[in-house]
Amino acid sequence: MTNLLRANFFRLRKALVVWGGALACVAMAAFTTYTHVSDQMELGVVFFLDETFFIYTIIVGFLMSVVVSTTLGTEYSDGTIRNKLSVGHLRRDIYLSNLISTTLVSWLYCAVYMLTAGVLGVPFAGWLTVDWKIILITLAGSLLLEAAFCALYTAVAMNCSYKATTAIICILFFFAMMIASTYIFARLDAAPEHLAYKMVDGEFVSEMEPNPKYLQGTERAVYEFLADFIPTGQAVRYYILTFAHPVRMMLCALGITAVSTGAGMLLFRRKDLK
Repeated sequence: MTNLLRANFFRLRKALVVWGGALACVAMAAFTTYTHVSDQMELGVVFFLDETFFIYTIIVGFLMSVVVSTTLGTEYSDGTIRNKLSVGHLRRDIYLSNLISTTLVSWLYCAVYMLTAGVLGVPFAGWLTVDWKIILITLAGSLLLEAAFCALYTAVAMNCSYKATTAIICILFFFAMMIASTYIFARLDAAPEHLAYKMVDGEFVSEMEPNPKYLQGTERAVYEFLADFIPTGQAVRYYILTFAHPVRMMLCALGITAVSTGAGMLLFRRKDLK
């Protein structure tokens, strides 16, 4: 395992897509900071570092769909996996070493974004205003979340022999999760009542009436759980710092990592690599 990790880190260090992801984190941190500082200077809108500091949860989740699919997909196209097996490495060790390597890259991206956002944002907005406990929970939860993203992408990449197909699946998977979580949040944000217009004596009259799209009871609880379960839903919650069940979110991230890793390893053990 140690030799596999060392070889992975050496290969990742020379991969342009890995460096490109790091530069993308720097660019996004600079861009988000610049837009908020511009609004502060031109429109008088007060800029808080909290507004941009944790958006890496979404950015890194997307970047890793590209990095994992590209770097692990290259192992198939270059025959690296077959070479590892031919020298006696176990499939389990190959799989886990790739997962660990990509997860560490995702954590490095998180650090790069936060460092850039802090260096550029603190002079204009000061330090974070939220309680330090919220900061620690968000940091810990986001690292588990990025590990879950990597576990999902690794399960795809290690069982698909074509790099282009792997990239398409991983990227579409991220956007599918993003669309699903957006829909869930839209349903959760529906107001209990909405304004309705009726015709009374030939005139339109407005009045408030119950909103049929407002979620209640068990249905609302299910949607709340799905928002905490889907990785992109967790990413949004960490970004905007509005989470009511952080422990549940962390357990969900761990569960996704464990299940996807177990399923991915099982499929990889049975995969024909000839």
